[in-house]
Amino acid sequence: MRRGDMVFPALMHTFAAMKRRGRYGVLMGLLGGLLAGGGIAHAETTLLLYVGVSFTHDSNVRLRQPGGTDLTYRDISWTSQSWTSPIYYGVRLTHHFEARRDWGVMLDFFHDKVFADTEQAVRVTGTRGGEPVEGMEPMAATVQRFNMSHGMNYLTLDVLHRWNTCPEPGCTGRVQPYVGAGAGLVIPHVEATMGDQAVSEYQVRGPAFQVLGGVAWPFASRFALSSEYRFTHTSPTVDVPGGTLETSIDTHHLIAGPSFRLPGL
Repeated sequence: MRRGDMVFPALMHTFAAMKRRGRYGVLMGLLGGLLAGGGIAHAETTLLLYVGVSFTHDSNVRLRQPGGTDLTYRDISWTSQSWTSPIYYGVRLTHHFEARRDWGVMLDFFHDKVFADTEQAVRVTGTRGGEPVEGMEPMAATVQRFNMSHGMNYLTLDVLHRWNTCPEPGCTGRVQPYVGAGAGLVIPHVEATMGDQAVSEYQVRGPAFQVLGGVAWPFASRFALSSEYRFTHTSPTVDVPGGTLETSIDTHHLIAGPSFRLPGL
């Protein structure tokens, strides 16, 4: 089995890539400080595992290369293939404070994917080799393949507010609506082919933003089910053979999964 088809492949690669760049320490340090300040020994901390689907808006893709190439392909379409291996998945650690159980923080990692439709003819403007370009052509005329399929990975630190909270951790039967927002990093696995050159690698980029809203239903003292909508935005500039590609990724997500309240917390 290829490593890309293993369970949670991107999570291991994500932290390895971030460690090489010294960036995950910021998020982990912030979360650690918040947990320590909130009295983790007596508050409520949960682990959520989830799957989902995503829908990404069309967006412009800008290619820049030395030698006078600066092309913008307009309204490139994206697909997510959420249920093609590796599927859309996520892992979330949430902490609600003892003094204010309606407020909390969470560290959220999730694995999405985007595939550019490079065969569709779209409007292109700019210069190629210093010569003006304006007309209709497929992106494949210059970039034959552009995907972020192992995947479009996010790591965010978020603030949450929930309603209808339990007086103490462990009560059941209360449907708890919640909303949240946060920011962090995006770690795309960039796969691009241009002529006889190709790149296939993880790159750490940012910032990435998300807003979300959902409901949680505790059906047992330590277990709950959650369902959620969220919207994410990021505008990464990634390295491709001989240059860079810049785009905006605006995505709607629907997720669901079980959560477990950690023992002793």
